[in-house]
Amino acid sequence: MASNVTEGDMAVETKMAAQRKKLQEILEPNFELLPKLVSSGALTHDENEDVESERTTSRKSNALLDIIFENGKQEELMTALRDSDQIHVVNWIEGNGVYKDEFGLDWPQTEREVEILRRNFEPLTTSLDTVHGFLDILFSNFIISKLQLDFVNSKKTSFDRAKAFLDIMRRFSIKKYFQTAECLKVSNQNDIAEILIKGGVLMAVHSTQQAQNTEEVDVEIVQEMTRLLRERNALDTAHLGRLFARLLLKVAAVQQGKSIVLYICCYERKEFEHLCTIVDNDEMKKILDWFFSALLRNGQAQVLLVEIAKDDAENARRWFEWEELRDKTFDEHFQKLHSQLRLETELMDLTVTKEEETKSRTIEVCSEMEIEQSSGPESVKKCEAEFEERGSQARMTDKEIVAAIVRNNSDFLRECIRPASIIPKLSSLGILSDDSRRYIRSMKNKNDKSAELVNVVRASSVENYYKFIRCLRETGQNAVANVAEKGGVAVKVKIVHNPISNIAEIERQLVMQLALLCDRGQDYSKTEELWRFLSRLKMGGMEVVGVREDTAGGVLVWLWCRSSKAVAKLETLSREEKLGDVFSALFRLVSEVDLKIESIYLDSTDVDFVSHRLCKWSFQPSPTNVGRKITGMAMLDERIFIVCQDDNTLMSFSCNDDRTCTKDKEEPLKDIKAPMHMAASVETRCLYIADGSNNIVWKVGIGPQGKIDDPEIWLDRSIHQISSLSVGRKDDVLVLRRKPSVLEGYHVDAKLDVTLELPEQIVDPLHVVEASSSGDFIISYGGAEPNPGGICRITREGRWVFRLDLGSGPIGTLSPEENSVLLSVSEDLEFLKVLGNFTFDDDGDLLYVCSEGGIVVLDSELSIENVNSTRGLEKPHRIQCATDVLLLIHGAGQNLLSVAIKE
Repeated sequence: MASNVTEGDMAVETKMAAQRKKLQEILEPNFELLPKLVSSGALTHDENEDVESERTTSRKSNALLDIIFENGKQEELMTALRDSDQIHVVNWIEGNGVYKDEFGLDWPQTEREVEILRRNFEPLTTSLDTVHGFLDILFSNFIISKLQLDFVNSKKTSFDRAKAFLDIMRRFSIKKYFQTAECLKVSNQNDIAEILIKGGVLMAVHSTQQAQNTEEVDVEIVQEMTRLLRERNALDTAHLGRLFARLLLKVAAVQQGKSIVLYICCYERKEFEHLCTIVDNDEMKKILDWFFSALLRNGQAQVLLVEIAKDDAENARRWFEWEELRDKTFDEHFQKLHSQLRLETELMDLTVTKEEETKSRTIEVCSEMEIEQSSGPESVKKCEAEFEERGSQARMTDKEIVAAIVRNNSDFLRECIRPASIIPKLSSLGILSDDSRRYIRSMKNKNDKSAELVNVVRASSVENYYKFIRCLRETGQNAVANVAEKGGVAVKVKIVHNPISNIAEIERQLVMQLALLCDRGQDYSKTEELWRFLSRLKMGGMEVVGVREDTAGGVLVWLWCRSSKAVAKLETLSREEKLGDVFSALFRLVSEVDLKIESIYLDSTDVDFVSHRLCKWSFQPSPTNVGRKITGMAMLDERIFIVCQDDNTLMSFSCNDDRTCTKDKEEPLKDIKAPMHMAASVETRCLYIADGSNNIVWKVGIGPQGKIDDPEIWLDRSIHQISSLSVGRKDDVLVLRRKPSVLEGYHVDAKLDVTLELPEQIVDPLHVVEASSSGDFIISYGGAEPNPGGICRITREGRWVFRLDLGSGPIGTLSPEENSVLLSVSEDLEFLKVLGNFTFDDDGDLLYVCSEGGIVVLDSELSIENVNSTRGLEKPHRIQCATDVLLLIHGAGQNLLSVAIKE
């Protein structure tokens, strides 16, 4: 059929012709596209039937393109592609196969994504869980359509459902590909999500058992493992988590067939090679033999054979070879866009109508700000009073505290919870009934859904409320979870800037950067000045926990006040017209854009302040005087071991019910000249002691009834400037050094495993502990006035995760007025000075840190939870946590041992 076409039409026709082969691969003819072409007249019903009669998607695309080219309906196809949510295909055509920044993530999958899906297609069809809410999450986030949802759900088996979805996913844009990965995380399939994001292979490990009733045994094992994998929170304490964390493996799924098949994620070549090694040398066989037996209620399973199919191993090797050689030009660009994509999705979820916005009670407080010089630090006693009220709800029941927290933060929870991702989890836990779930989903407004969701959870039980908080964390809503769990009040602040030509776009970019800041799970790089700014807020009991654009213009920021005193400070800043300095500084540090604030509105702070209960510690009035300088302390078998430098002795003590200590043993340390630091290993039942005279580390075994063996050299290489010893979660020994600042990790056989050069800001490292859950390192460090160090949490690669910097020095890029206001926010905790030795509590959730002002309690994000007084206990030096007791070494001569118990 002939057609008269313009030059523009010819351009599109030419581009389509040039990209014909690629279009056949990326175009999705099924579901919405064909009906739209029929309704527009671009396709007749007979032509539609011809296309539908083709058996595969690729053939359907080829048949459709034949008709489009023959009839000259390229423009109609472009319109139908836009209407059927295939913008990435439109962009490919318009760009003639050449990517432009303006396309963002609306672009077909690159060779990398295509290869990840191709290499893992078979294991994904088996391991992908399409039953427990995953498809609903995709649909509620507009990643798949209703037609696609119904098509996948129409398949009878889980294998067929997964295969149907993966066939659809192959033609997703990069944007939807990454969105799918995020939805996998929400549905508790983090390991598969990481495969999609990082790359790698899902390895099928086959295990064959022998038992009296092998089939029934296999069924029971698979059921138990599947339950553990779905309840990911159980992996930290269950056998499965401890077992495979130690082997550096990731179990994504388990299946029963002729044998039990474990699908294990290998993101890097070394993980794949490690897996092959432990399978080949029968280590995996021994471990599974023990583990499967532990899962069974009765009887024992004997593993006869563990193997990896040769084709699977070869496929994995080819992937890692291809991944190492491929072109990585666009990786960093798409990873950055992936981070922004998460934010855009969340910001869309947080949008509210203009009518709802007018319901907020706001008070206009300032136009141009005047600055007054802030007052100096107040006493330790004043700070103790500040935290005293946070544990003063003794007369309130847990349910009353939960009700008060929800009441005080109802607007924040309503606006900031993302209900689409959490509803399936609450349903699977039985917290939401089917009727409640349907009712909430029938609501059109996101905020109404959130409010009803919170009401249902709060009305059920305290236990369900804390399950709800756990689900918030599992879906990446950590800031919301913190407020819901710990109380305080999140106050809404509206900031309006002076109008300029592109203010809407600038504010949108600003909101995206702030949202990254609020997302505790994001890999978001912060400048040195921003870290110090956030630390000042933390020391004042304030944190930024939410942000979004205001439909009427401006930026809305939620500022979490963790104590009533923080609320009072916020009100004072508002009343004295200094709040603008705080936000102008924050915005400039985050976006590097200097905007003039026209006005600020502070939402009402009139609440009955309530926070979660915090335990306080009470120290014994009379400490145990050891009479010598104590340079190390450790706990083993409920015994306290201390090492003294004055006479090179090792002593053990027992704690009595009256909080006194009784010395059990005292042994001279032969050959150790200058014992400096000490750590204990429960696994190997020994103490490690650093010797400052010859810079080596000794090992002292502890036998039955606390018998102290003779020291033996454990690490004979010369290690200079040791500042700390500790034992990590895998029983490796961590050695912290200064000049240069380096962290080294050694296996129990004294072989060096990890060498980590610390960030340059850690000039004087003091102590290190490895977090049991994440494997991150917590490090305290000193510094020079006016910035005397702090405490930080870094990854095993040396990347900052959280920081708490102390000190009152000015932040260089801020104005004198802004620095003065920030100093007034954090002045009450200036006395803390250097944070030194510290320890985790029994659960690994809280840190107890020695400081000049007391024992500072920090949460996992290094926010200050509490300050416990050590009044009368001079110069806290070392601290150790045991079951329900805290042990403290203190005194000018570091010679006193005190015991504290929970009040």
